[in-house]
Amino acid sequence: MKQIGENIANLRRANGMTQEKLAEIIGVSAQSVSKWETGTTMPDIMLLPVLADIFAVTVDAMYGRIKTDEAKSAEEVFSDTIETLLNGVGGFMGQNSAEEKRKYREALSEDPHLKTGIMNCGEGAVFYCGELGAVLFKKQKEEIFTSEGACAVFDMLGEKGFRRLVRKLFAETHSSMTIGSVAKLLSCETDIAKKYLKALFDWGILRESVLDLGEEQVTVFELNHFARNKLFMLGVVDAYAGEISVKNNNMYCWAG
Repeated sequence: MKQIGENIANLRRANGMTQEKLAEIIGVSAQSVSKWETGTTMPDIMLLPVLADIFAVTVDAMYGRIKTDEAKSAEEVFSDTIETLLNGVGGFMGQNSAEEKRKYREALSEDPHLKTGIMNCGEGAVFYCGELGAVLFKKQKEEIFTSEGACAVFDMLGEKGFRRLVRKLFAETHSSMTIGSVAKLLSCETDIAKKYLKALFDWGILRESVLDLGEEQVTVFELNHFARNKLFMLGVVDAYAGEISVKNNNMYCWAG
């Protein structure tokens, strides 16, 4: 607890902030910030991502966890994963010699729309496209295309305004919005903005807080950092839906 408080104090000073300024940004009292920094109390766990965003650091950094030389970066993990996937698919296709692997990788890198993959009707499929990325899809139950939850997502993604809102959330590390601000952003009616925000809240992508301003209350929606994976999946669904709508199906190699 004390280390988190010390880290908050150090990060605050490094960013040229007073306790009052940090408290104002978060929406708490300066006394609360002071108690965190002295280790008297600890910030709510839901505030740690907010603090991390303010200081442009990771939540791990708030705990004082520093990446060691042995640890892999996110970029290295991503690169290694793609490498393993392509080795597996390419090996199945007979791309085993150094020259065959070179041609295989070269073709995929030169044309970002070129695809490769393998499908096994009993297990699932592996798919790779430089433009879209990679997918390992295990065979699902028969009701995959009749799920009420999936239908709700498809319906919402069919609306241009909703996709614009998702792109905004995807591009920002931290974003607060109200029904009115979303309506202004999308140039839509407040009922439409409310529908979009409610869907994202119901799916756990946004969280809501009611601010008491004395004579009135304002509902503020914020990105739930613990559900960023869901926001990412919305982007995946949208990207692959666009791919399905294209008539051309340019494959380097495909089995199954």
